[in-house]
Amino acid sequence: DLAPLWRRSSIFVAPLFSGGGIKIKVLEAMSRGACVVSTPIGVEGIDDAGATTAVAATPEQFATEILGLVNDPGRRRSLGTAARQRIIDHFSWPSIVERLTEITGEVLSSR
Repeated sequence: DLAPLWRRSSIFVAPLFSGGGIKIKVLEAMSRGACVVSTPIGVEGIDDAGATTAVAATPEQFATEILGLVNDPGRRRSLGTAARQRIIDHFSWPSIVERLTEITGEVLSSR
């Protein structure tokens, strides 16, 4: 059970430099309101140009982002809140069902 660990954590670091598709570990961190620091590959298909995560491509950028977030609780909370809202808006079951319903309607109306 990772719930106690998540309750104590406010920054999730995902230095992912390879892989395809959406990274479930990043989605989970965002859904729990954690501030995510990852690479462009780590947030592929999830984030919109770093709007809800801190994106870093090099070890130096990772260090800078992490230290900056440790020292700026306001930014950390803001990114965590924005990340959680992104999950609710784009990856929650209600949002997925809504999109699926729209797509199904478009397909049926084009027949």
